[in-house]
Amino acid sequence: YVVMPNHVHVLASFHKGYSMLKQCFGWKHFQARQINKLLGTSGSLFQAESLDHLVRDQNYFWKFCDYIADNPVKAKLKD
Repeated sequence: YVVMPNHVHVLASFHKGYSMLKQCFGWKHFQARQINKLLGTSGSLFQAESLDHLVRDQNYFWKFCDYIADNPVKAKLKD
């Protein structure tokens, strides 16, 4: 995964029977609770929707790996 200032990129696989939608909700819920706890705040932090792509083959896999790795470079973020 790569954390950007306003979003995160995650390349993940799921066991059969697991819902990507439920998993993303779980990640967002957990992170929102942790961030709110640190900031002493409450409430929603993330948009309800997520942008997802299905990796259909090895070429797509490497395409997304490159995209995720290049994203901070394109945004001119430091290591």
